[in-house]
Amino acid sequence: SYQSLKLGQYVRLWQDRTLDNGYAYVICMDSDMLAVKPFAHVFELLEQLRVDVTFSYYDGTRPVPWGTLEEVAFTKGKGYVRLQGGMLVMRNNIPALKWFAIWAGLTEGAITYNKDNDRWRDLLNEFKGPSQAALAFLLSQGQVDIMKDARSCCSLVRTINLEPLHEGGDEVPVRMFGLPTQYLNDAESSEDGAIPASAHFIHLKGHWWRSVLPDGHTFDAPTRSYDWNREALSTWRRHYFMFAQLLRQSGFALPSLNSIGSSSAQQRS
Repeated sequence: SYQSLKLGQYVRLWQDRTLDNGYAYVICMDSDMLAVKPFAHVFELLEQLRVDVTFSYYDGTRPVPWGTLEEVAFTKGKGYVRLQGGMLVMRNNIPALKWFAIWAGLTEGAITYNKDNDRWRDLLNEFKGPSQAALAFLLSQGQVDIMKDARSCCSLVRTINLEPLHEGGDEVPVRMFGLPTQYLNDAESSEDGAIPASAHFIHLKGHWWRSVLPDGHTFDAPTRSYDWNREALSTWRRHYFMFAQLLRQSGFALPSLNSIGSSSAQQRS
């Protein structure tokens, strides 16, 4: 669920505490993301391309054990390029902040729009979530049919124009650029259970992961199984143990992982 207070707080925190602190980029990501590899070189690429807002999309090359490349890369209804929510990399400047405030407002309002607006209802059905629907709407500036071609919408820098910051001013250009999900926001299963060598962040999203972490209730689902996500689960457990140790040293504690170990052992046997 999307809480207006939470997203509104992000906008205010950026504006009041981050905009002028000297950092070059702001990253907004879900709490179910896991870093698996350093990614400083990504910032170098974005600097070269002068990108303001970076998102992730499916480029049609990420194999999955449960379907075809086309099934994972395009929406089922109208064949739009699928977008992956959960992570935005944004330049720490006023155009990106304005973009983020608009995106946050659209994300919060998407459910309300859905009730009496056929266009937003269709967007939510296609992109399976308010943040992705809002991203597609902003990226395409309402011309959503460009989302049928990755070069038109995602794989090249696309400049969109936002309303002026003040009356009589110039429009605010924002340079947007998509990175394939398997590099910065990988949320898919793999046939061999390994994390793709290209992945820098993995996204442990969905009902399957919410059941497994931290309770250890592994089960087979249409797009998930222990065998297909073995290394991701192992990596998360390793991070969890390290974090738990740091917390204990500070006088805090996290739940035991015995249930996860037992469940994983049963799955392997």
